[in-house]
Amino acid sequence: MTPSAEALVKQGLLFRPIEGINIERLVLIGFRGAGKSRMARQLESRIGWRAISTDAEIENRLRMTIREFVKDHGWPAFRELESRVIQEVCERQQVIIDTGGGVVEREENMALLTQNAVVIWVDAPEAVLVERLREGNDRPLLTAQNWEADVRENYQRRLPLYRRYAHLYVNTSRPETKELILNYVSMLGV
Repeated sequence: MTPSAEALVKQGLLFRPIEGINIERLVLIGFRGAGKSRMARQLESRIGWRAISTDAEIENRLRMTIREFVKDHGWPAFRELESRVIQEVCERQQVIIDTGGGVVEREENMALLTQNAVVIWVDAPEAVLVERLREGNDRPLLTAQNWEADVRENYQRRLPLYRRYAHLYVNTSRPETKELILNYVSMLGV
């Protein structure tokens, strides 16, 4: 079943109109652990566009994990590198860009990412994110000393930004909404 834009608005899954956008890219935003990478692979399979993970691009360039880089150089240095990678991937067309969770905190990143793109906010409830991140997470804490406080603090700070930039919303803990969005994006003719 392919949903209409009106049906998605009624369900709180479509925040901003998509009509009139010359869609060159799909951009996935959301907190770490929400399921952006999995969603990117599913979209890649459905529409045939290449999925690019900005975090994987960064790790490939560094030849180390983000955790190691942040430990040695700090979050500000990581955010600078992330911005350079965003600039490069935004030059490509017919790609699905799976971004890091903090990308929304730099306005210049989002100015690039939102050009000729449909932005999909991939989300899950806070408690689900905490649980997912406890299980084998390879990322350093952002600001707090434990996972639960770190997730709560950073997730709450970023919520208005995710909402501000998103066209579409997916709660990955609700498979039915995920399927609706996958069908809707497939229908866009990208």
